[in-house]
Amino acid sequence: MAKTSVVKKLFILFVLFLVVGLIWYKQSPELRSWVNQKKFYVRHPEVVGGPCGPLCGGIYEYPKDQALSNIDTLPDYASDTSKQLLVTGTIYDINGKPSKDVIFYIYHSDDTGLYPRRGDEKGADSVHGYIRGWIKTKDDGRYSFYTRRPGFDVANKNRAHIHCIVKEPAYNEYALSDLVFPDDPWQLEVEKNSAQTENGGMVKFLPSSDTSLQICERNIYLGRNIFNYPVKN
Repeated sequence: MAKTSVVKKLFILFVLFLVVGLIWYKQSPELRSWVNQKKFYVRHPEVVGGPCGPLCGGIYEYPKDQALSNIDTLPDYASDTSKQLLVTGTIYDINGKPSKDVIFYIYHSDDTGLYPRRGDEKGADSVHGYIRGWIKTKDDGRYSFYTRRPGFDVANKNRAHIHCIVKEPAYNEYALSDLVFPDDPWQLEVEKNSAQTENGGMVKFLPSSDTSLQICERNIYLGRNIFNYPVKN
């Protein structure tokens, strides 16, 4: 009898645990996203970085009539001189050597936290908006882009950020952690403590002789903290 009683209690605890888990899964988009990610990683071990979205194919939508450079200027940069931003840095491989021929795709919101559209979008810009740009590194791995600092979404307490997607010559495109700013009131605690050497997105502000131009640096280390990345030493 005692053994039967223990089995019943364990079964009841298991059922309660299962019910609580199902309720949590139903009510938590973060948990559902985590579960779906893990399922993807198991089913597609060949895909570097796991699921990349939405519409990561935007990295291929650069103008084909002009060669990519390691410097770009995003749309609307000159429309407001009080919020101009220069982001610069070096893209390294997983071992810390400058990486050549990496395509770097960036897009972000306007200063109201919205992704502006012109109305004729046919690709990823239907979601990403038109404030976006493409860069291709040279031998030294350096990159720079000029843009306006994005705004944060006050209503949803969402920090200002710049989306970053890369395409190495040997692998599929994959997303990096968002580029974020240390003076943002809505920055996430996990982002504060994430080093750039581990692909953290927190920028470092650099001195600027131009009071209307804010300069910041983010160095990128390809493959570090990237799921399914083929480690090479």
